[in-house]
Amino acid sequence: MSRTPEEIYQNLLDAGYTKSHAARFMTYVNSGDIESQQRDLAVKRTRILEKLHQENRHLECLDYLLYELEKQ
Repeated sequence: MSRTPEEIYQNLLDAGYTKSHAARFMTYVNSGDIESQQRDLAVKRTRILEKLHQENRHLECLDYLLYELEKQ
């Protein structure tokens, strides 16, 4: 990565990492462990996407109830 360690750390926090998780990720950065960085980012991305899909299902349920109310 061509970003400074401080920028990477802040980006991790902005992406929803906890401070302890971001610190662990930074050990991968500092040691040059690209495979662990990729794996960690992919896992985090998958978890965020799963949450997004769950929230979308919640919205669909609410939309259905609103639709039903508007039909009355």
